[in-house]
Amino acid sequence: MRRMFHRPVPSCRLAVPLIPLILLALLAGQAGAGTLKGIVKDKDSGDELIGVDIVLVGHNLKTSTDIEGRFEITDLPAGTYEMRLTYLGYNARFLSDLKVRASGAVDIEVIMESFQAHAGGEMVVTANRVLSTESAILANRQQSSIIGDAISAAQISRSPDGTSGEALNRVTGLMVTDGRYLMIRGMPDRYSATTLNGIPVTSTDVYRDIKSFNFDLIPSNLLSSIVVLKSVTPEMPAEVTSGLVEVKTLEFPEKSTTKVGVSAGYVSDSTGEEVLQDAMVGSKDWLGMDDGSRDLPEFDTPRTDIVNRNQVARALPNRWATEGKTAGPKLSFNASHGNKQQLFGGKLGYQGALSFKNKIDVQPEGATREPIEGVGGEDSYSDALQHRYEVLWGGVGNVYYSFDENHRLGVTNVYTRSAESTVTEAEGEDSDSFNKWRRLNWEERYLYASRADGKHHLDFLTNGLDLEWGVYYGENAASQPDSRFVEYVVREQAGETVESMNANLRSWTWLDEYRRGWNVDLKYSFADHPDDEAHALKLKAGLARQRRNRDFDTEAWVTSPTFMPTSRALAFLPPEEIFAPENYNDVYDTRRGQLFNFILEDRYSGVYEAGHELKTAYVMAELPFTLFQEDLLLVGGVRLEDSDLWNYTIANPAAATVDTARIAGKDYFPSANLTWKYDEDFNIRLAYYESINRPEFRELSPVLRRDFVNYRWERGNPELKPSYAKNYDVRAEYFPGYGEVLAASFFYKDLSNAIEDSLTPTPEGDMRSFTNASEGRNYGFELEGRIKLDFWALTEDLTFSINYTRIWSEVEAVDPAKETYTRPLQGQAPWMINMYLMYDNPNTGTSLNVLYNNVGRRLYSAATNEAYGVYDNPYQHLDLVAVQKFRKRYQAKLAVKNILGGDKEKVYGLPIAELPYSTSGQSTEYSLSLSARF
Repeated sequence: MRRMFHRPVPSCRLAVPLIPLILLALLAGQAGAGTLKGIVKDKDSGDELIGVDIVLVGHNLKTSTDIEGRFEITDLPAGTYEMRLTYLGYNARFLSDLKVRASGAVDIEVIMESFQAHAGGEMVVTANRVLSTESAILANRQQSSIIGDAISAAQISRSPDGTSGEALNRVTGLMVTDGRYLMIRGMPDRYSATTLNGIPVTSTDVYRDIKSFNFDLIPSNLLSSIVVLKSVTPEMPAEVTSGLVEVKTLEFPEKSTTKVGVSAGYVSDSTGEEVLQDAMVGSKDWLGMDDGSRDLPEFDTPRTDIVNRNQVARALPNRWATEGKTAGPKLSFNASHGNKQQLFGGKLGYQGALSFKNKIDVQPEGATREPIEGVGGEDSYSDALQHRYEVLWGGVGNVYYSFDENHRLGVTNVYTRSAESTVTEAEGEDSDSFNKWRRLNWEERYLYASRADGKHHLDFLTNGLDLEWGVYYGENAASQPDSRFVEYVVREQAGETVESMNANLRSWTWLDEYRRGWNVDLKYSFADHPDDEAHALKLKAGLARQRRNRDFDTEAWVTSPTFMPTSRALAFLPPEEIFAPENYNDVYDTRRGQLFNFILEDRYSGVYEAGHELKTAYVMAELPFTLFQEDLLLVGGVRLEDSDLWNYTIANPAAATVDTARIAGKDYFPSANLTWKYDEDFNIRLAYYESINRPEFRELSPVLRRDFVNYRWERGNPELKPSYAKNYDVRAEYFPGYGEVLAASFFYKDLSNAIEDSLTPTPEGDMRSFTNASEGRNYGFELEGRIKLDFWALTEDLTFSINYTRIWSEVEAVDPAKETYTRPLQGQAPWMINMYLMYDNPNTGTSLNVLYNNVGRRLYSAATNEAYGVYDNPYQHLDLVAVQKFRKRYQAKLAVKNILGGDKEKVYGLPIAELPYSTSGQSTEYSLSLSARF
């Protein structure tokens, strides 16, 4: 069935970015004539300052301090130099009479004093600021022209977060569900967009096809920063209603840096306990790769040929048995190396990193179905234990070359792979019988993204023209090979308990996606002098094109017993004996009869091919101006998107009927951001922009799927329409000191044709699909504070941070009686809160961090009947992290994650009383990691 559509696979996987990566990595560095290096520190605290802008006056040479506050300028001719240092929130420093000899190095220490309101001082901010610390993040945010938040690598390192998804839970107004799907300002994950090193990315799940990127795919130690933009400009994608997430991997260091780390962890109720695993494992499972042993054998004749089908069944490995194994500790390893050096009169930088981690745990799962008046259904419940093995690894390989201050080339490469092997054993009871289930599943995912780009300052115009370009290629894939499910009915017969097979399913699912694109951006400044850059009009325009293609195929097979007594007797055996190869015979056996037939289950099988081509153009202006002696900055313009999205589906292989969905058209999206810079420490921001939310491929495809985790059906809707939104934002932010912020934001979003998940009760169970609500609103406020408690000697090393988001939403829905009612937007959480209290002593190298997170009761799934909607109840997270540095090079980190433990609960949102829907057990994890930097 994978050959029903014949679209040629892209022959070129953008080898172009890899060519300069390989060539530049092989080149050796060249020593300069002289070197000027040093370290920059804060006058009061003695802390190293990161991202300080440094210029050698009159020589057009620039650099900035690295994550250790150090800088180095090499290949300097002998002579005397003058240096200017500027940093946000600090008085500028000028150093003169710096003598550099023809050989050797000059090493200096520079002390900078924080800005005082009564003191003058020059301030210069560049676009290449380092974003590795909280203070640098806030400094960058203070100078930004739009509304946004971020989390730094330093903050991630002081948390127990192992992936980018866990780290994002700490950002104001953000919530990550299922460890991977991002919700911004309480809106469903589909209303956000994500870029990875500038490359647009989406989910890589076999079935959950949503806009939100799978944030569990990126190990946290590969991250430099995560920036969340909550208002947009025309240069950004229009498919951003709740926010744009910019994930950036490791930065280039200013000098040779090598770091290695290892970690071991204990998972409560799992580590050291016996867990079940598939009795047959692949030789590459530890790498998150199936070795081919789970493949579905090829067919030589049509699937209607019973003999051929049964031959395939006999060729399949008998993978139905499980075995017990003692769960080992949670393990991880990471290593990275980077450097920057002179080469052919320019500067070469490179960074490589690798991360690997695995985990074994057991999680209790429970589901309850209660009869609801007017809806139907039966009394039933189930209890399950899910035995899970996870592996996640990935790496980055980045390189750039700067010819001079006007020309820079770069290549970034990211590869990650994850896999999850689960054995789920459950039992449940309904009004008729007692059932038992077993499901064995393997799912693997991978992501590869490569981008080559360039930045050039062209001098042929009066003030010069800035040109930026980029070309990228990406691919992601997911598969569930040989997923197995068997159900037994348990009855009392003649005083004995009898178990007989009632249902079974064996399925294979594949998803392959490719994306490629390019962009060209031009920027012109009307500044008469570089020092006037911050006060000059700037114009920017750009063109881009991207294409995304996907192939999806799922095949489900059932073993059907014949009516022979022998085959009926086999149903009372364990699964590994029922589905033994010898039980699939081609012809009638006089002794045993004809036993089992291997049959394609058309209802759960299907294939679709989908694509999306997007051509964009934009124009925008940045206009600084003064009104009533107040400094303001207006950034605005318009974006054009010409979109063509299509999906061809064969939902029933027997009928071979093609369902077509196509959404094409051109749209214009205006936006405006106004910033009032009241003074150096206080900003007021206003923003307006229009956005679109297009359906995803899976949401348009009517392929039917059985969800064995939530015990429901899922089907796409080819009739879905795009959703549009008008977005309004206001933010006031005050920066009382370096690394401190107090902020308040208000937002309002007016939605039309909002796309939502919906649940519809059917005689066979719940059906999940996707619908358009006619109109809706989402609005609320955010409060944020990060304050250093240095006003008292006993608390001078403490920092307290808190952010709180309150959200309301309204969607007009229609119930089965055709009556309109108002309910919350599907997926929306009413409130969320994050807090942490950090002790950080730079003299002893000791850091202690207590982190808290909680989210309000949110609508998990909407329904055609208001009472049938399912809600996630609040769940509290409390984490503790202790970090100790030794000799500035070594570090030990002890983390306790989810101290409170407990169960996550889903309930029906009935008007009178809540009824349980499902529960999921959550473990407490303890880990100890050691790292060294050289």
